[in-house]
Amino acid sequence: GTVTREQASGTPALQMSEKYMGQAKANLQTFIDMLRNKYLSDMGKMPNTVVKEMLQNSADAIKPLIEQGKIKQGNIDIKVNKDTRTITMRDNGIGMTKETLGGVFLEIGGTLKEITDKGPAGGFGFAKAILLYGSGDINVTTMRDGKISNLRTTGETLMEAFVSEEKIGIPIEVFSTEEYYNQQERYDAMFPEGHGTQITVTIPK
Repeated sequence: GTVTREQASGTPALQMSEKYMGQAKANLQTFIDMLRNKYLSDMGKMPNTVVKEMLQNSADAIKPLIEQGKIKQGNIDIKVNKDTRTITMRDNGIGMTKETLGGVFLEIGGTLKEITDKGPAGGFGFAKAILLYGSGDINVTTMRDGKISNLRTTGETLMEAFVSEEKIGIPIEVFSTEEYYNQQERYDAMFPEGHGTQITVTIPK
């Protein structure tokens, strides 16, 4: 005959008396540490991961302008300062609005691509998580549609904002026309074509 679970185990089957709904969670700090250990093996490899992510962002920002015939060539300038432990990358891509800078740019798994068929490049956002939450200081200046926006924060601040139960905003400064003209030479040198993004990150020791 058929053997029931009760007969097989020798103990009575449990009767459900209550249903409780669990919630999946993740400790972001532990998650980042796991990523560092698994994908970087040591912090010496972090700069490579950060540069790769920054390059992907720049390439994604340049691609739509080339496809639309607005520029003939993409330019990506990379500077590394060993003394300050900073990596600076500037491109002549499409740039970001304040909404994109304060939204999709800070979103793990989000994509900055303006034209995309297959979703975000670079897998599941591991490199972006390392860039945003693993870096020290983060300084992003971007120009689009004649407006310049700036984001200054730290990986630690972004981590606190992410794990906090309160909604913590990350301030974005948008430069006025007057402010732009006061520093026109600086921004013309940064974005000679009137659009693009510059990002500087500090690699922790």
